[in-house]
Amino acid sequence: MNTHSFQANQILGDPSLKIRRDGIITIENGYIVEILENVQLNQNIKNFIICPCLIDAHTHLFLSGTTDMSFRKCQQELTKSEIQKQIKTHIQAAMSYGVLSVRDMGDINNSLAEVSCPESFRLLNTGPGYCLEDQYGQLIAIPLAHMEDLPFAISKNTFSSRWIKIVQSGINSLTDFETPCAYQFSESILTDAVKIAHQRGLRVATHANGEKAVAISIKSNCDSIEHGYKMGRENLKRMAEGQILWIPTIVAMKNLVQFWPGTLQERDNAKRYVDDQMEQIFWAREYGVPILAGSDAGSFAVNHGKGLWEEIQIFVETGMSFEEAISCASSKSALLLGGWEEFGLLTPGKQANFVILESSVEDFPKKQIQPKEVWINGKQFNPLSN
Repeated sequence: MNTHSFQANQILGDPSLKIRRDGIITIENGYIVEILENVQLNQNIKNFIICPCLIDAHTHLFLSGTTDMSFRKCQQELTKSEIQKQIKTHIQAAMSYGVLSVRDMGDINNSLAEVSCPESFRLLNTGPGYCLEDQYGQLIAIPLAHMEDLPFAISKNTFSSRWIKIVQSGINSLTDFETPCAYQFSESILTDAVKIAHQRGLRVATHANGEKAVAISIKSNCDSIEHGYKMGRENLKRMAEGQILWIPTIVAMKNLVQFWPGTLQERDNAKRYVDDQMEQIFWAREYGVPILAGSDAGSFAVNHGKGLWEEIQIFVETGMSFEEAISCASSKSALLLGGWEEFGLLTPGKQANFVILESSVEDFPKKQIQPKEVWINGKQFNPLSN
């Protein structure tokens, strides 16, 4: 019998989102058997948090988060075997930060399909998305010659798993904050495509920024909005009405403010996007939009694993409680993305998958996160042995 007990000042992962204080978790043979709270802890237990392992709702495992611009360019020309080697490195990096599940949002070669993941790592692979051939998205999506080709392409899709991605707009311009992103697919075409996807049992994630692109996505009955910069409060209200998921990926923009090697104007515009997105998160919570945490790891300066903790920190800065922010990357994602119901909670009977942080809930937004320990299936994770 393999039994361990862990003491912490604060334990998260309760279905009610409450923080269990001064608690002890006991695990046996890889499962949680007991959680006590309000007990007398050892005097050397100070500022420790235990929380569930995390789910990143938006990543690109084939890309590195490096800030080395020459490598960012050359990694797009790597061979498939080189990309797959890089993917495995990124999975290990994610697991070392306690990220045990990811929804990968596509690479053009679908390199993930042939990667053997660790048994304890859960991957939801959307496969390559779809975009128009003369517009943004060809690094992560299959380019279509005509927008009318989208419904047929989705009807023949063979590589997506539960979710499929459609690139409905471009990315935000760092040189022009005022001009909105143009949309790629018309409302009628996108509606037909989403209907076909739903008939095939696939949910649809739309990459969309700007009021018009997001409005079309909502009217098409898509299931999630990825990014959603500058979409406006009316779109947020509609998303709340339809309970459409929103993954803001704000850390990808915030890290541009600090690390982008371009002009001061570009970094200033990045800051404007961040401020606007933080305000949108505030209103989304007011209206009841279901928000999930996705880091867009693989973007510039967004590292796998670490980036998700940075996204959670930003959520807390917008006014979320720590426990709500953690749930956006654990229990809520497990429930709303589908297929991961065994993850996200720390309750007796669940697998012992958790992260130990040397911090307190009150100090969390002020500290850079590096988990003290990660436990997976009742065993301490060691990247060197995986």
